[in-house]
Amino acid sequence: DLSTIGKRLASGYYVTRKLFIADMRRMFSNCKTFNPEDSYWANCAVELERLFQIKMKEMGLWDY
Repeated sequence: DLSTIGKRLASGYYVTRKLFIADMRRMFSNCKTFNPEDSYWANCAVELERLFQIKMKEMGLWDY
């Protein structure tokens, strides 16, 4: 979840961008997997994932 990712960011856990992106993608995937497809939370995950990718691309940090 975002609190775990935030703690990991603060502690320097992410030594590579790939580790950070992998955790973010796992969070989005889990949210979509464990909530009904048309639920508020699944829809939030879809939108947040879209915005995450856009912002990462804008910063030149998305090469997947």
